Amino acid sequence: DVVDSEYSTFQKAVSTATDFQVVLKAHKNFIVNVLRLSLLDNSSIQEGIERILQVCLRFVAVCRLLHHSEEAEYNQDIPEGNRRNPKVHGFAASPPIYVPPEEFIAIQKDFYSQVTFLFQIMRKVDSRG
Repeated sequence: DVVDSEYSTFQKAVSTATDFQVVLKAHKNFIVNVLRLSLLDNSSIQEGIERILQVCLRFVAVCRLLHHSEEAEYNQDIPEGNRRNPKVHGFAASPPIYVPPEEFIAIQKDFYSQVTFLFQIMRKVDSRG
């Protein structure tokens, strides 16, 4: 919604522009307004988003460990000639990996904590205008 409305304003300014300086100013206004209205120019919000992404990456890393561990277990149950090629699938045979359930609970709690933190920041920014 933010981009669409600002782009419409930008297009109107460009269509009535009499010189390049007017187009340049309209473009600058477009970028500034999109950033301001989408809250991407706020470093606290960017930090909150980065924190959430870090938690997501942590979850993905744990899932990949488990997936590769399952692949290794799968290969151990198959005769040598029928096994998947570890180089093709990007893993080497390794012992099974145990991830305690507490790790998933910790990731879940961290995720909800970071999302709550981000929403609180966004509410403060939104109420300030």
